[in-house]
Amino acid sequence: MIEQVQIVQASEKDWEKILSLLISCDLPVSDLNQKSASQFLIATDRSELVGCVGYERCGDYALLRSLAVRQDYRRRGIAQKLTSEMECLCKSNGLNHVFILTTTAYDFATNQGFRVVERAHVPDEIRQTRQFSELCPCSAICMTKEI
Repeated sequence: MIEQVQIVQASEKDWEKILSLLISCDLPVSDLNQKSASQFLIATDRSELVGCVGYERCGDYALLRSLAVRQDYRRRGIAQKLTSEMECLCKSNGLNHVFILTTTAYDFATNQGFRVVERAHVPDEIRQTRQFSELCPCSAICMTKEI
């Protein structure tokens, strides 16, 4: 149950588990390294990693990325909680607009208040990330939300 799941700031000691989860969910990891852990929140159940989400600061914007929940923990509200907590973290760091790229989570993102934005209208700071320019396919839907 979600009541047992805690959302906490990740640390470098969590990195291997984060990486393993992202790979198991077929998410891109080539632009990440152990120091990236500080940009992640993790969901834990009795100290076992069951989900994560990261962000990349891009000037005045945030690119939310690498939202993953272990298969056996899905449909319990964990992805929503991770997203909400990450939005709060971004806002506390002075970021008011977040962007995502997705090939599989359009409905989820829409339910979280994200709206589709044309790639041509995305700020340069976001477009210049490897996630946007190289790692996510052109077919990925770009979405944004003001927080």
